[in-house]
Amino acid sequence: WQVPSEIAFELVRQLYRHANGRLELPTEEPAIDRLTERFRAGGHRFLDLLLDLATSEAFRTTADPDLVPRREGGGAP
Repeated sequence: WQVPSEIAFELVRQLYRHANGRLELPTEEPAIDRLTERFRAGGHRFLDLLLDLATSEAFRTTADPDLVPRREGGGAP
């Protein structure tokens, strides 16, 4: 079974958001693209995606809180 490209990308994006506890920044799009490509190339193995995310530079570094997008009302994303 092959995961459609759009679904793979959205799965990775939502996982990235959940893992970081916030919306992604525009500067983080390349990291999400890389994770998505590795997910596809690896046969869509979810555990491998989790490992790739947890060991990625984008996950291990912190964004400037002033640059992090917030939801309406000021609550956490």
